[in-house]
Amino acid sequence: TARAQQEWFIATRERPEQLYIGPLQRSASGEPYLIMAQATLEGGAVATRVDMELLGEIVEALRFGETGTAYIVQNDGILLVHTNPSLVEQGTNLAGSIEFDRLTNPAARTPEYVNFQQQDVIGAAAVVSNTNWYIVTELLGHLVGNGAAGQHPLQFLPDLLLQLLLVPLLASGG
Repeated sequence: TARAQQEWFIATRERPEQLYIGPLQRSASGEPYLIMAQATLEGGAVATRVDMELLGEIVEALRFGETGTAYIVQNDGILLVHTNPSLVEQGTNLAGSIEFDRLTNPAARTPEYVNFQQQDVIGAAAVVSNTNWYIVTELLGHLVGNGAAGQHPLQFLPDLLLQLLLVPLLASGG
């Protein structure tokens, strides 16, 4: 059948213990979405189309401080959602950037850095469990006072956002 040839169906059959999250796609009308699928106990799979505009609206509405931003990026560098949705609409890809290396190499992560928009920021990043995504939170660096050594104001924010906003949204299927 056509369903058996779909990437999500094949992936759930090959790795039934893992949640499948497909790449960002656009509908015929240009609306961003992705497919999430999970194997069933009976050997089949259930899939849902997640409206990325909804997730984008949640991230866009996040505010912490006057300059706080949040975004989600795939492990291939594609920006999925950002507090500035035009960056997603432009197809921003962070692959090859210093910031992307920071995300994908935990040993390279430092709280202070220059982001992909060439701004000095203090940020934190975390892998979104069971996905190929990273969530990043940032504040303009010159506006944040010095904290205790090894700590900064955003240290726990990615985990908090995941638990309070993103995980329930994804669990509900968008």
